Amino acid sequence: MNINLLISLLTATASLGGFFVAWYIYDRKSKSEPMTCPVGHDCHEVVHSKHSKFLGIRVEILGILYYFFIFISNVLLFTFPNLNTTLVWNTLWIISMFSVLFSLYLIKIQAFALKHWCSWCLISALISVIIAILTTTHIVML
Repeated sequence: MNINLLISLLTATASLGGFFVAWYIYDRKSKSEPMTCPVGHDCHEVVHSKHSKFLGIRVEILGILYYFFIFISNVLLFTFPNLNTTLVWNTLWIISMFSVLFSLYLIKIQAFALKHWCSWCLISALISVIIAILTTTHIVML
């Protein structure tokens, strides 16, 4: 398998994982059901804080949209290798870097403003970093 196609497949897989994490947060929050954090943090305090919206949009919805976009983009790039252009990958790189910066901003809020951690939010941030690394790797290999 071509390395570019492999990177697209790995990125699509990571984004699918991120999508399900963001969807889990959305689902639990929408149903007002308690969230079970895998490492014993207080996810409720984080996902229901005043910082859980950005420009009036729930952060988990932004995550769902981001991961869905990255997933669809990489499935298309895997399916149609002729779409693998520098412009497309540079655009995906810029978007993935924005996601990492936004994740760092949200981690800063958890650490300094809320003084509470959400394991699911941290997992989502890690997935954003993985996507950025994969995208950067692809660009370097172009």
